[in-house]
Amino acid sequence: MEREADAPAIKKLRCGEPDVKVILSYDDDDDDHDDEPKQRTEEYEMYGPVLASLSGFFDAALSVEMKEKTTREITIQDVTPAVFEQGITVLQDPLVSRSITAQEALKLVEFYDKYEFRKGLLLCDEILAEYLEQESAKLPFDLDVIVEAAAQAHAYNLTKTNAKGIQFLQQRFARDRSIRSPDHLGSGIFSEQHIRMLQPMFLEGILEAPEGTTREEMESPLFPKYFVKCKAAEFASRQIRTVKLMGSDCGADGLYYLDDGSYVTESTGVWLYDNEEHAVNFWITKNVTWQIFCAKEATNDGMLCLWMCPHSQNLDFPPKGPWLPVDEFSESQGRPRLVY
Repeated sequence: MEREADAPAIKKLRCGEPDVKVILSYDDDDDDHDDEPKQRTEEYEMYGPVLASLSGFFDAALSVEMKEKTTREITIQDVTPAVFEQGITVLQDPLVSRSITAQEALKLVEFYDKYEFRKGLLLCDEILAEYLEQESAKLPFDLDVIVEAAAQAHAYNLTKTNAKGIQFLQQRFARDRSIRSPDHLGSGIFSEQHIRMLQPMFLEGILEAPEGTTREEMESPLFPKYFVKCKAAEFASRQIRTVKLMGSDCGADGLYYLDDGSYVTESTGVWLYDNEEHAVNFWITKNVTWQIFCAKEATNDGMLCLWMCPHSQNLDFPPKGPWLPVDEFSESQGRPRLVY
């Protein structure tokens, strides 16, 4: 029998006798001897008025015409003793509530929400919002905790934390749109587990899925794996920012730099056509497939396709080859190849 001196604070008597029995029913995942978790129960003798003052759920159970009002027994599901004890203690002990960490708050949010501990949810919101503001400014930051906080804040309507979480996430995604400065700290930092937690935010349009992703695909359990692979490929392609063209006979040889989705030469080239020299601009871009173009006077007017790379439409950056001439004239202008 548990001695009162050794009992948790929430089990100790204050005055009179406890008048409510709270029964926890939960899975014990800590049993090392069994593959399947065991269903366990834990009982607490508590004070009805105290519980009712803390929780809308307990207040309703003990005040309306429900069996709990008569039996004075309330069973709550899927809450472990550790979460229950800390959750109640935090709300009753100011010293504990001031020292709770973000990681501890994350363990309590679902319990507080499910059983309507409004004061507890507000406390967790304050703690997590402050944590996100401070942690997101660091490098390295604890991405696991940040993502879990953002996901829980969205799921349980923690207003302050939700705003901070969305701000952090959208800042990561905004880095993806920087064509000139590819950044590994964009949305490519998220793991499959992170994306799984954030999946509802994609469905609501808060976060941006890869271009062309359908709603059905976003709802799929395979979406996290798809997202991570897309971002890895996207980042890899953006690292190829400079390509070298060799082997042409028309002044197209030189370095090409990524600019707004196309690779363009740094300066205007010279193209010998009809025995005359013309100032032209060469560029490599994807027009169905990857193609090499030129145009007089560095404009898009009268653009002429010289070579194309067949079946390259699914690539994010121009392939090394083969670059095939599009007509007899292009045939006489050499056979280019790319180096990077």
